[in-house]
Amino acid sequence: KVQKPFLSKPIYCITTNKIFLSHKEDGEYYNISSPSHISDVCNNKRSYCGKEPYTNKPLVWRYATEEEETQLYLERGLERDLNVKRKRGKGACVSSNS
Repeated sequence: KVQKPFLSKPIYCITTNKIFLSHKEDGEYYNISSPSHISDVCNNKRSYCGKEPYTNKPLVWRYATEEEETQLYLERGLERDLNVKRKRGKGACVSSNS
């Protein structure tokens, strides 16, 4: 199945080791009312966004690496357009509040 290229950056939840294609997807999964705050965490403007529903631990986020993004596409059976260039974040978030 061919997937339209995503312009948003895949997001990795450090707290739960889950990868999502977009802020919208992870916001819906964890019932986060302002998923745009996830990018604030990835850009080191916030320490966390949302809480894990069972443990109540703060959810810490970062942008997924190229390898993690490729693995996500493979797991979901999606084709990845390698010609799509997205601006990537500055890497993993560093937070001592987890």
